[in-house]
Amino acid sequence: MQIKLKNMTGIASPKVEHFDLHEVFGVACLVDVGEKVTLTLNQIACRSWLKQEHPHIVNIKWFDVNSVIIYYVGIGAAIVSVENWHNIRLYAAYKLFVSNRYILVAHDEESLYSFRSGELKGNIISVFLRDGTFELGIGELMDKDRDSWEFDELEAGYVFDDKFAFIAYASELFWVLDVSKRSWTKFPVPFATVGIEVLTGDDKTAYAIFDHRSLLNAYPNLPPFELAVFDLLSETSAKEDFGPVETALTAAGFEMSEIKFQPSSTGKIIVSDGKKAALLEISGVA
Repeated sequence: MQIKLKNMTGIASPKVEHFDLHEVFGVACLVDVGEKVTLTLNQIACRSWLKQEHPHIVNIKWFDVNSVIIYYVGIGAAIVSVENWHNIRLYAAYKLFVSNRYILVAHDEESLYSFRSGELKGNIISVFLRDGTFELGIGELMDKDRDSWEFDELEAGYVFDDKFAFIAYASELFWVLDVSKRSWTKFPVPFATVGIEVLTGDDKTAYAIFDHRSLLNAYPNLPPFELAVFDLLSETSAKEDFGPVETALTAAGFEMSEIKFQPSSTGKIIVSDGKKAALLEISGVA
């Protein structure tokens, strides 16, 4: 197994709550100081606004080399750069991913049942063109596939070649959505997927990290973290030893007691501990 940490950056300031790392674009973050929020791209302050102007920000994701997507509680989102602030309507974004052609938005269970008929009713994942035009809701595919009726909300996912690989609670299947063909493929997973925090990979192999720390009081025999590997070609999967990942993180100076895993705009794994962050790359597992 090969473990690499890329784009290492310091995020020591407690004023940084939302940030994203990209292997090419670098680091984007929102810095809170008093009543003001500042968008910073690669340590350069780009623009500022009052908190009350855009409250309840959920997160920030890279959109392209010059701009990010900021999305809020509710239906608000905006593509923001130094020069422009372009509002788009993505509905209630719980998680968000960006490909070369699409913006993929996951809605949480509460939002899913609050959509009015004809709005985005029944879609745990909605796909938009990069200008914010609605393209596809997976409710269209779920109506034709009984296996998907178990979906409550997205657990984790990543984009590749304008496709979206994902795992959804409470389906014990691995899914790959092909937006252009308005179809998906799937294969069974021989273990429970509850607790998967992040999922990353390509068109051949995917890697998932489980974070069980919130479950340890109820299930003390669970390990804090686990690693799973999915072979998309053979449609098989298995759990692997998390030890090499922990060893690499510890050697790089990360505090495992403070570790946090989150997806980047494309689904790469971002690891952080409140002091620094990096992209975690896993490869070479058979």
